[in-house]
Amino acid sequence: MSFQSAIRVAHDIYDHPAASPAASVPSLLRRRASYRIFTPISQVTRVPSLTRGHPSYLDSCNTYPELLNFKDPNYWNTYLARVQALLRRPYARWFLTMGGILWRLALQFSPPSLLNDALTGLSLDVTTWGIGEVNGQSWDDSVTAADIAMLIGVSGTGSCWLPHDVWNSSCQWKGFWSDTDEQWFQSHLGNLSSGNTEAGKTRKDWKHFFRPISAARSAARSSDVSIYGSEAFARELFGQLGFCTDVIPTWNLVSVDR
Repeated sequence: MSFQSAIRVAHDIYDHPAASPAASVPSLLRRRASYRIFTPISQVTRVPSLTRGHPSYLDSCNTYPELLNFKDPNYWNTYLARVQALLRRPYARWFLTMGGILWRLALQFSPPSLLNDALTGLSLDVTTWGIGEVNGQSWDDSVTAADIAMLIGVSGTGSCWLPHDVWNSSCQWKGFWSDTDEQWFQSHLGNLSSGNTEAGKTRKDWKHFFRPISAARSAARSSDVSIYGSEAFARELFGQLGFCTDVIPTWNLVSVDR
C-alpha cells in the first residue's frame, strides 16, 4: 500500500474508530488507489483440482509477448486481443489493486466480473493451483512483469500506454484518479483505437509528458506546494499522524492496532 492510500485509510479510521480498515477497500478501489490484502496461509483452503495439470496460461505468464509493431495499422486489434485474454485470467484481479494507470486499463478492457473478483479475495490460481505471492505467512495473487508489459502494450520502440512506474512518479498522479486523468485517458484511447501509428510513445517521451517529481522536490518540506498530493507529501503527513513511515503501511484486518 502506498502512503497516499494509507492516508485515506487513516482518515476513515479517524471518522469511524470502530470500523475495520477493510471498510476502506471499496473506496480505494473506486478511486484507483493502490492496496493489497494478504490472506494468512492457514486460512487458505486449497481445493483439489478435478483435472490433471494446471491451466496453460500459468506456464506462459512469465513469457513476454511478441512486440507490437506500431507501423502496422492493425496493431491496436492485436493489442486488444492480447489484453482481453490476459484479463480473463483469474489472477488478473490483482491489476485492480495496483491503482493508477494499470487499474484504469484493467477496468477498461476486463470482463464485468473482474471488479467483483477484486473485492472477493484470492483467485482460483491461488486456492486451486497454489500460484501467487507469499509474504511471510500470508498469500495473495500476483502479476508478472510480462503481464504488465502486455497490458501497457510494449512495442520495439515504446508502448501504447505509459509504464506504471512513470505514472506513479509523475507530478500529475495524486494517489487517486481525477477528472483530468480521465479526460487524458479517453483522448489517448481514441487516438490509439483510431489506428494512429504515431500514438505510441517511447519511455523518454512518456517522461516528458508526465514529468516526475525530482529527487530534490520529493525531499522538500511539506510547505512546498509543488509536492502536495505526492507520495513524499503523504509519507510526511502519515508520520505526523503518529504512524511509522520506515516500512510500507499495513493494517491487521483482525486487530486494528497500529
